[in-house]
Amino acid sequence: MTEGGSKDLRAQMKGWSEERPSVRVGRYIDAEGRYGTIRNSIDRIVEVLFPQDTEQNETPEQKNMRVTVAQYGTSNIDHMFTKQETRQVIRSMARRKAPGLDGITIELVEAINKGSPDILLSIFNKCLELGHFPSC
Repeated sequence: MTEGGSKDLRAQMKGWSEERPSVRVGRYIDAEGRYGTIRNSIDRIVEVLFPQDTEQNETPEQKNMRVTVAQYGTSNIDHMFTKQETRQVIRSMARRKAPGLDGITIELVEAINKGSPDILLSIFNKCLELGHFPSC
C-alpha cells in the first residue's frame, strides 16, 4: 500500500492480462464484467455521451446558456452529414488503439455503423443541429 492507501500501480497491473476478459468487438462490458447486447451497448453509449438534459438540475450558467441558445438565430445552415462521410471518417481512424475516456473503441463504432448506419448518422446530425459535439 502507498501513502494514499491504494495499491502500488505495478501490483495493480500485475496479472491484468489474466484477469481481464478479452473484448469482443461490438459488445459493451458492464461494471460487473458481463457482456451486454448490441442494443444495450448502443443505449449505454447514448446515455454516456448524451445525458438527460433537465432544467431542474441546471446551474445558473446552464440556464443562461439555454436562454441564449433559444434566442439565437442564423441563416448559416450546415449541410447534414451523409452515410458516405460517416463511413470515410470511420475508415480513416486508427485501429487497435486504446479507447478514450468514453471507453468506445473504433471497432465498436465500426460494428454499430455496419449493423445500423442510421444510428450514428442520426447522432452525428443531431450534434450538428444542436451545435454540440461531446468531448468524451
